[in-house]
Amino acid sequence: PAVAELLIEHGAALDARDRDGLTPYSRAARFRDETMMRLLEAAGVSTELDPSAEWVGAIVRGDLERAERVRAEHPGLPLRDADAEELPRWASAGDDGVVTRLLDAGVPIHARGVDEGTALHYAGMWGRASTVELLLARGAEVDLMGGPREHPGTALAWTAWGSRALPGAPARLEGYLGAAEALLAREWPRGWPRRPPTRWRCCSRRPRHAPGSCATPA
Repeated sequence: PAVAELLIEHGAALDARDRDGLTPYSRAARFRDETMMRLLEAAGVSTELDPSAEWVGAIVRGDLERAERVRAEHPGLPLRDADAEELPRWASAGDDGVVTRLLDAGVPIHARGVDEGTALHYAGMWGRASTVELLLARGAEVDLMGGPREHPGTALAWTAWGSRALPGAPARLEGYLGAAEALLAREWPRGWPRRPPTRWRCCSRRPRHAPGSCATPA
């Protein structure tokens, strides 16, 4: 809110629209906290809401009665990519309640977020083990690729990258281990043990060889 207050103070266009045609007020409607909406109202913006943004925001906040009312008033409500992107966003936060509500409401489980990552990619990347397990139980596919075209990866690859590169990753070590274990249980090559063995043998004779190349269980 402090940044928004500063922008309003310096004359930011409060009726500007993004590429989906949404005003700042409609974008704020997707947030869990309604503080930004109240701030914009106080600045005199139009409080007309985009129905899809209002519907998604109501689900995020757990106001399911409002979500049902919006859906009833707008049958065939379109779900834009930016609306569906809320699923990967909340998966990255590890909020299983919001993720469950969005899935129950019909948001596609493989909706893409920034860098084309799905909710499973983002949950793994941030070490949200319980969210990874939830998404897998709901049918998320482990072998979908996401990421920049130059170096895309699976959810397991995103998990490995996040465990090394993201701020605060060491504090989420158990979460990364849990996420990786859940993903490996689905990705593990057919006929191999369901849990990785403690040592590997291969042409290089190195312990703990990464699975999937020339390694075979010791």
